[in-house]
Amino acid sequence: MCYKSWALCVLLCLLGWSCTRNTPEGASRSNYPEIFPDYIGVTVPPNIAPLNFKVENPHSSAFVLFSGSGDSLVVKERNGQIRIPLRRWRALLEKSTGGAISVTVRLKEPEGWKSYDPFSIFVAKESINPYLVYRLIEPGYAQWNDLGIYQRNLESYRETPLYENKMTDHNCVNCHSFCMQDPDRMLFHMRAVSPGTMVILDGKVEKLNTKTNKTLSPLVYPSSHPSGKYVAFSVNNTQQSFHLNDINTIEVFDNKSDVVVYDVEKETIATSSLLFSDTSMETYPTFSPDGQTLYFCTAPAVTMPASYDSVHYSLCSIAFDPEKRTFGDRVDTLYNATLDGGSVSFPRVSPDGKYLLFTKAGYGNFSIWHKDADLFLCDLKTGKI
Repeated sequence: MCYKSWALCVLLCLLGWSCTRNTPEGASRSNYPEIFPDYIGVTVPPNIAPLNFKVENPHSSAFVLFSGSGDSLVVKERNGQIRIPLRRWRALLEKSTGGAISVTVRLKEPEGWKSYDPFSIFVAKESINPYLVYRLIEPGYAQWNDLGIYQRNLESYRETPLYENKMTDHNCVNCHSFCMQDPDRMLFHMRAVSPGTMVILDGKVEKLNTKTNKTLSPLVYPSSHPSGKYVAFSVNNTQQSFHLNDINTIEVFDNKSDVVVYDVEKETIATSSLLFSDTSMETYPTFSPDGQTLYFCTAPAVTMPASYDSVHYSLCSIAFDPEKRTFGDRVDTLYNATLDGGSVSFPRVSPDGKYLLFTKAGYGNFSIWHKDADLFLCDLKTGKI
């Protein structure tokens, strides 16, 4: 479409929406459109990137009106996508902060033009940190020769690499972690070729060999202490197997596992008999934001893989004294798998220390492959889940 035709089309749409709010002749209004991702009724921060989406209702053409406090824009569908211009989106967000953006979808369907009920996208007053970091890997279980750790700018959606494994003979790179979301304090593991733990502290990069003659494996699943002086890890004897007749076709399990705390300055390991024993399997440690509590998952030691579907991990905590580098003499249980029958993995504490998010599945501790896995939130003040 030439520029003049496009401008005329946009102008007509704006006139139709802003002046009369009526639908074209023969059109009808009914419910909400089917869009993906589903942004209907969501609340977003005022610095989020454009919420592009696609309309899944059968149609041949689409226009979408975004309107806020004294501002609006119309976006025409191109190549099956509603792609919102960044500058116009930012201006709309700024004017709608603390309020809402109304979104009206108008489609040319087989029966004719249809205008759907407008839905709201609410805009919070609080901004979010502008970057998200993640590992990007092909969606499989056998190949990991092409992967990396990337950062996404949440304000523009631009992705840039932090580390790509093609720099180190395509080895496995995983378990990246930051100290209290501080980008100057980071670590990640390398496996196979050039194994070790890469620690980045204020511009200094150091590679550590964290396998000792007293631990099952190199250190994994890190969680940094807020002081930056310690990192909690688990050490795991992990295996992978496959099911022929099970909805969870891939099974990852631990034969043994323990939890330790690594002293970054002294390069030594501390632990407790409550975290390191032959009778239990402890894993997935995570520090509280004040550094006084260490949360972890634990299950009674069983014979694996024979008991893979009957191992249930509870969510527990133990006190930690960062000055003395010592642990408490008792373990508190937040979620008792014996009573509930579920199994906990991947606990994470909110930055304000009020809530703990965790994954719960029917059994096991590697819920990534479990289709029944759901997220739960624990109020740390009341203990309510």
